Amino acid sequence: MSKVKALRSGGLLAVVVASAVVVGTAPAYADPVPSGQADALTVVVSLLNNVIPTTKIGPLAQSTTAGPTSNQIASATVPGIVSAGVGTTHATQDPVTGAVHSDAKIADVKLPLLDGVVGPSTVKVLASSCDSTQAGPSGKSTIADVKLGSTAVPVNFHANTHIGIPGIADVIFNEQILLPNGRFSVSALHISLLGGSLSSIGKGDVWLARSICGPATPPVPLASGLGMWIGLGLLGAAAVPVSVMIIRKRRAATTA
Repeated sequence: MSKVKALRSGGLLAVVVASAVVVGTAPAYADPVPSGQADALTVVVSLLNNVIPTTKIGPLAQSTTAGPTSNQIASATVPGIVSAGVGTTHATQDPVTGAVHSDAKIADVKLPLLDGVVGPSTVKVLASSCDSTQAGPSGKSTIADVKLGSTAVPVNFHANTHIGIPGIADVIFNEQILLPNGRFSVSALHISLLGGSLSSIGKGDVWLARSICGPATPPVPLASGLGMWIGLGLLGAAAVPVSVMIIRKRRAATTA
């Protein structure tokens, strides 16, 4: 192999090594969970203390920052648990700043799950949204025309407004929590069935209009970390032809 070919091979090796480093370090940077996501309805419940097997529905109309970034359903019905009309969701991430936005909305909600406990239960509109920037996460919910039978409901639903049904369920409006994986979750309505000997319904969870945002993660700068290895590989590949040209010119001068 000539020196010229050896130098070219060396340049290709530089690219391969840089690529190998990228692949080798990818798991440390990549997150298999989307940065942001939203869904209109998710149901995971077992009724009558497991007499009726666990029902798992959804996430319905789910959007994620990995795609699809928007979604919708015309209506949804889970017999004996919940029914609703139109649901829409969005989840996006700014490619420059890394900022994440998610939102979800569902309308005309009926909750037969609670009808037999507190009376006719309905909500006209449930909507949530979250944003995650370098300053941190934030979120809010819009909730309109709530009826939970004869149970009193507040006019304004501040973050994590709980309405307890003793021994039966915890009904949480505008739930805002930090998940174990560091993502921020906002649910316009979360019904948590308590289960146990006192419960006449069962156990499990129903989420309506849920938005989730992970930390804002801007692209890796080229001059540091993962970007540095990519840059070095490309620099090594670009430097080889220049070196070859210099060697050829020197030889030509010597021969003359």
